[in-house]
Amino acid sequence: MTRPYLNRANHFALSFFILITLGLSASVHAQGMTIQAEKEIGEQMMISVRQQFKLFNDPDLTRYMNRLGAEVQKAADSPYFDLRVFIVDDKEFNAFAAPSGLIFIHSGLINSIESEDELMSVLAHEGAHVASRHLASRIEKSTKVNIGTVALVLAGIAVGGGPLSEALIAGSMAAGTAMNLKFSRDDEEEADRLAYDWMKKMGRDTTAMLEMMRKMRRISVMQMGHVPPYLLTHPDPAQRMNYIQDLLQINPDPNARGNGAKTMTDFEFQRFSYRILTLSKEPDKLFTILQKKASSPDPKDFMARFGLAELYQKKGNFKEAETLLGEVITRYPEHPMLKTDLGICYLQAGKKDEAAKIIQESNSQDTNNEYTQYQLARVLLQKGDQAQAITLLENLLPKLPEFSRIHYLLGQAQAAQGETTLSHYHIGMQNWLEGNLKAAAIHLQEAGTNLPIDDSHQKNIREILSKIKKAERQ
Repeated sequence: MTRPYLNRANHFALSFFILITLGLSASVHAQGMTIQAEKEIGEQMMISVRQQFKLFNDPDLTRYMNRLGAEVQKAADSPYFDLRVFIVDDKEFNAFAAPSGLIFIHSGLINSIESEDELMSVLAHEGAHVASRHLASRIEKSTKVNIGTVALVLAGIAVGGGPLSEALIAGSMAAGTAMNLKFSRDDEEEADRLAYDWMKKMGRDTTAMLEMMRKMRRISVMQMGHVPPYLLTHPDPAQRMNYIQDLLQINPDPNARGNGAKTMTDFEFQRFSYRILTLSKEPDKLFTILQKKASSPDPKDFMARFGLAELYQKKGNFKEAETLLGEVITRYPEHPMLKTDLGICYLQAGKKDEAAKIIQESNSQDTNNEYTQYQLARVLLQKGDQAQAITLLENLLPKLPEFSRIHYLLGQAQAAQGETTLSHYHIGMQNWLEGNLKAAAIHLQEAGTNLPIDDSHQKNIREILSKIKKAERQ
């Protein structure tokens, strides 16, 4: 039977709770919460997230988000964990931080954001919870709950409602544990104060924090009637708005523009936001909106042409997509990644030679772009150049450790060359990264059995199989 406080209608309230409350801290001096324990919670939670969520982890998206995460990391100067940012395909207004520096942001939240500074304010707030050890102190109070239970509770809260959330939480003593994971008003004020200071340090517009508070306030007001009792003790976003306004008066920000940086037309943010928008929403629901924006004379709407091109590709209208991408390239010639985007369009249209030419041109202009190199490998595979594609993909593995499609392509390429054992390894890794534990174990066991004992892949195979066994026992 579905519990009233876990149904889907309450997801907005639960999502708001996560956004303003969850984070991980990382001090070796905490009462019994060691760095290793935090890493273990993070690893186990990541397994649950991969099983239950679809993640947008294309190289261009992760490259952008990790750049922002690194900017927050530098401002925070935290020595224990690097922030790793993941994008969840989910319509809800939600973001949360988790053990070992993991930060998850839902596409629904990204689609509501209007500037890079607003996005940075979310990352800074979550990063502040991480640096301040807020969640670790809450976990330590749950003395009768083991690491596996904490990981499942966090994953259940992150899912945010419905039968899946209820199964994860009810199956892991959620009622008592979740009670202990709420943050105090002091925690929130500390996180906001640190985020404010870091935003200033990064040269960001701190009024963007107010913009996000206003959005959260609207959601909390709309959903307040459905908030679970243990969430009602949480600080009201209106209180946080007042606190941030006080910070702006007491400690003025020279970068503040007074409007949440809505006037910014940063190319990378615009491209990123249109990518997430077109990936996460049905094309038919967006088409008219983007057509109108793309025809607008307002310079701030110019990148709507890029979003419209993405939609045309989904519909198979490659001619229109090519025309629009050509216009965007003409407007922004200093961004070679747009040529990669056009190359992808050519490839989808069956123009392999044109795709290879323009993506190679993009790669020569920006030799450190993992997104371009991955797309070049795709083209090479379709043109039958297995050896060069394998070299490119193997070089990308350490740079994109969470991107399962690299392993998929390597598995296909190795199989085409008769390297069935290596193919099993990569298909196993693909399934591991996508949360398919049973399939991952089958392929990795096959690879481990047939690879030489001293092969460099054996250590990773043993570690992953051990994690799978541990996860299956939870």
